[in-house]
Amino acid sequence: MPKILPNIKETILKNADARLKAEGYEGLKMRALAKDCNIAVGTLYNYFDGVDSIIAEITMADWRKMLSDMERAATGCEDLTTGMRELCKCLQGFAEKYRPVWNQYSNKSTAGSYIGKYHGFIRAQLAERIELVLETCKKESMKPLSAVLAETVLACLVHEDMGFEQIELLVSHLAP
Repeated sequence: MPKILPNIKETILKNADARLKAEGYEGLKMRALAKDCNIAVGTLYNYFDGVDSIIAEITMADWRKMLSDMERAATGCEDLTTGMRELCKCLQGFAEKYRPVWNQYSNKSTAGSYIGKYHGFIRAQLAERIELVLETCKKESMKPLSAVLAETVLACLVHEDMGFEQIELLVSHLAP
């Protein structure tokens, strides 16, 4: 009779997230994760193709939560500078968690294809939240700039040396 494991996918993701936080991308190994979950490696592969698919699922869950937080911030802001600041605060927490993973992952040969594949999608989602800020602040005439602002925000998100303060400075110059 096969062993029935309740909530195995959630257990895998919880243990993978903990290992990812503790050891980074390089420390997340399928055999070690299977041991953490008290399952066979084959069982782990029944749920995920490999480490990259596990990280993708963890990241996307955090990304969806952050997008929801950004929507609340965008619809509740008083002015453009404050709205952009709040969006950046949401992104900052996400970046702090994942920047070490991105840095380790970018050393892999497949990193460029993944980044290229999802970059436009991520930029579009971020641009939608920026458009919400613009609507809330009655700055609809600036909507054509939302994709450019989103790209700039993403650059600051990925590159630690480009602080979010630069976005605030940019926005303060755009919206008197």
